[in-house]
Amino acid sequence: MSLSTIEAAERGHPKAIAATIRHVAIQQKLAEEIGVRAFYKPKALKGKSGEEELALVVAIRTQMPPNAASCVKVVRRILKRFEMHRFVPRAIVHGLVEEREKPVWSKVVRLGKWSADTAIAPLGYVPKAPASVEAVEASDVAANSKASASSSGTSSKPTRRGVRWRNLTIVVAVCVAIASAFRAIGDVLDGGMVGVPNAIAGLLRPVTRLVSQQANLAIAGMQPRLDDALPTDWSRMVPAIEPPPLPPELTRETVTIAAVGDIVPGTDFPANRLPANPDNLFAPTADVLRAADLTFGNFESVLTSANTPTKDISQPGTFAFRAPPFFAKTFQIVGFDVLNVANNHAYDFGDRGLEDTYRAFNDVSVDVIGGDRSTILVRQVNDVSVAFLAFSPYEAHNSVNDLERARAIVREADDYADLVVVSMHIGAEGTDAQRVTGKTETFFGENRGNPRRFARAVVDVGADLVLGHGPHVLRAIEVYKGRAIAYSLGNFIGYGTLSHEGDTQYSTIFRAELARDGELLEARLVPLSLAGDGIPRIDPNGGAIDRVRSLTQADFPDTPLQILDSGQIVLP
Repeated sequence: MSLSTIEAAERGHPKAIAATIRHVAIQQKLAEEIGVRAFYKPKALKGKSGEEELALVVAIRTQMPPNAASCVKVVRRILKRFEMHRFVPRAIVHGLVEEREKPVWSKVVRLGKWSADTAIAPLGYVPKAPASVEAVEASDVAANSKASASSSGTSSKPTRRGVRWRNLTIVVAVCVAIASAFRAIGDVLDGGMVGVPNAIAGLLRPVTRLVSQQANLAIAGMQPRLDDALPTDWSRMVPAIEPPPLPPELTRETVTIAAVGDIVPGTDFPANRLPANPDNLFAPTADVLRAADLTFGNFESVLTSANTPTKDISQPGTFAFRAPPFFAKTFQIVGFDVLNVANNHAYDFGDRGLEDTYRAFNDVSVDVIGGDRSTILVRQVNDVSVAFLAFSPYEAHNSVNDLERARAIVREADDYADLVVVSMHIGAEGTDAQRVTGKTETFFGENRGNPRRFARAVVDVGADLVLGHGPHVLRAIEVYKGRAIAYSLGNFIGYGTLSHEGDTQYSTIFRAELARDGELLEARLVPLSLAGDGIPRIDPNGGAIDRVRSLTQADFPDTPLQILDSGQIVLP
């Protein structure tokens, strides 16, 4: 009997995990030739308590420097699939190049909720591991050889050693029973020792941890060897034996999209309210933005040196925003791929302002949508084509009030691409405009459209994701015919410009993972707060999650989704 690669990986065996990562990396075409090695390293990282923790090390070697974001995404996805947080709290991913010993980059991947009290020992892990990877591999080979030799022996004469092994078996069985009991109690108490006095809990924790780990090591030692199922020659980093086919969910072509709301990175008109360093605007959220395959935002300004605004800013509630063209580089650095300009600030400085904005972003490979009525932007990622369309209430753009034309454009985009993402600048503004009423909304006399009617209309003809912005506050999220509609993502950045007090301080990064056929596989809200200076920071209190959840329950009581405190959106 032998374990398959997937079965072994699910039990934490590092060779099986490495084989799986390599298999998926090849399918994702990360490199023509790629080698992967994985092993457990004791005391690799320090946890929050200051204690040194076990970590899984994944080394990815290619002929050219491997792309860090792509490699980390594959590793994170696979480790999540195998629930590696049962074994270790974090993984260290190294990118290596042929004939170079030191990594060209290293990343730490957090694996989710982990507790030393409930952690179990992974299959194939030797607690007192040798110092080097080669030594670990050698110890594995030696252990395999010894096991083979003992199994091929013919003598059945009882010995003192046999008696000792029988006694050890009894001890192991008792340990397993005790560990199971402690684990059951831990599950009931949600992984902790609720209700147990601190003094007793302090004594019990190391005991339960030791018993659990030893029992799992004993169980792991009883498992069948992996030599028949996995490649064993890892010295060349490229195994000769290809692992078996993986489940469809691991090889399915998907795209993860991160979307944010309204962005004004400061302004130098009529007075200078620009940040000293534009990179600081995105520093707290850059890692989340970069982690997605495609990152989208609503840019409510222009990048230009033009001096003549098209608005009379002396009128109440009238603003013209402008920033220097070099700010575009910051957007590219933090991971933005597509920015919408179909909004009421696209022409703050006329045609020249918009043209300068396009030029500045295009020079740094950031795409812009919404500047005209004819362009359908198509991006290719993970072998999936994604079309972006932009709509607003204004004549210069595709109108949210012309449903017939909107349906025609979406159908056309659906013919071009696998996925269609619709951006809608729609709805009234301000803290009194947080509800999706199902009616036409107006603001300062403008017809700002009917958000629910428009969003559902474009989904009916092929839109796979609808992203709303413009109200400058958060609104509800709906799943309609299996497609997500975010009615307003609020303000993302309003440095020195947009309000960031009260309800306007709450914002979010909306992450959605879509399959090639448009199926919504996963969605999540990352809660942000703009309080203080208009710069978004991760909000540990989750204020945005609470607001979106309550608004969703109020406006769409029949929607099948649930929003957890973690921000995860549970789909039907």
